[in-house]
Amino acid sequence: MIDLILTRVKGFLGDVDLAEILKGAAAAFIIRACGAVLGFALGVVIARNLGPAGAGIYFLALAVATATTVLGMAGMGTSSIRFIAASNEAGRFGQARSVANLAVSRGLIFLILLSGLIFVFSGFLSGTVFGKPEFEKPLRYISIGITPFGILQLVAEQLRGMKRISAATSLQSIFLPTITLALFFAFGRNFFAEGAVLSFTAAAVLVMFIGLGFRQIALPALN
Repeated sequence: MIDLILTRVKGFLGDVDLAEILKGAAAAFIIRACGAVLGFALGVVIARNLGPAGAGIYFLALAVATATTVLGMAGMGTSSIRFIAASNEAGRFGQARSVANLAVSRGLIFLILLSGLIFVFSGFLSGTVFGKPEFEKPLRYISIGITPFGILQLVAEQLRGMKRISAATSLQSIFLPTITLALFFAFGRNFFAEGAVLSFTAAAVLVMFIGLGFRQIALPALN
């Protein structure tokens, strides 16, 4: 029985694909754990500096950004993982690149349209829908960050399809909260809730470009 188990373990470890998956999963777990700590720290900092009302505005803005991103991506993140992984496995590397580029271009169009609508109707949404007139400025600021935040999520999903799990998880769990926290300490806390939202928006832009750089490096290496 023990010999059978050892034989199977050795067989598993000899499987390159499985070894890569296990290695990526372990790295992703560690990164997510660190990201959870960073996310908690960011939440504590926001709450302590802004108070209940300001923190509520900030987290409401994040909820709007997240919901809009889900709508704007329209399932393209999950589709990208499947098509890129399947094309790569079948040796259709050109098709994998085409799918990745098409998803980003379409996602960009949808996200810009949605974020533009939120920006234009921020007064109506903040006062009538949310019942918080003071939410108008933060809503406008977060609308600017919706597009880079959405593209960041899409690129992260594509990196997973390219077996760059650590890079994908780092973008979402490490880079984004760390840069948001740094910008908030450097500039944002002087402007209360608006400053916190602007810190997140600026961080989303920076991390989006970092993600696009990771993606550009990974695309030629599809094999």
